[in-house]
Amino acid sequence: MVTAQQTQPDNRRWYAPPANLHTGAVGQKFAFLTVEKHVPEFGFVIRCDCGRSFWKSSTMHIRNGRLKSCGKCNLTGRKRWTPAEDAIISKHAGTLTATKIAAQLEERTASQVTHRAKRLKISLKTHGDNCSWSKYSDHDCELARQLHDEGMAVKLISEKLEIPFHALTSIIYHKRR
Repeated sequence: MVTAQQTQPDNRRWYAPPANLHTGAVGQKFAFLTVEKHVPEFGFVIRCDCGRSFWKSSTMHIRNGRLKSCGKCNLTGRKRWTPAEDAIISKHAGTLTATKIAAQLEERTASQVTHRAKRLKISLKTHGDNCSWSKYSDHDCELARQLHDEGMAVKLISEKLEIPFHALTSIIYHKRR
């Protein structure tokens, strides 16, 4: 049997936040951000070290370190890519690995170089003699193609260059390198 008390709506909240939840972050500094004040209906006023103020409904991302700055300034803690660094990546793409390119750039890792190359739509895949798993030099491949174009038999080229017949046919007909 249902009583009248059970059918009436309960005006209490299921969860009552602690009284100091909102005021605990006020005045504290997290990375480049300072929580200035709490306005109950709107949220928090946050000030960045660059001088910009903005509103946030919660300080959760600020307190856990996910939000470090306002996003409009260069106070994120990341070093921005320069055009000179982009030029080095594009110059050495296809000839050097990401690790070797990163060694030429100051304070950059191979992972950062790889991600920047993807953003610039540059392939870092090495080709020819620069490729670590290539078996035959670019010179040998071009020589085999020239000899074949002049009319020499593939079997004879294979014997002269000491390259297996099947590998040589793949090279001559551009299935490999």
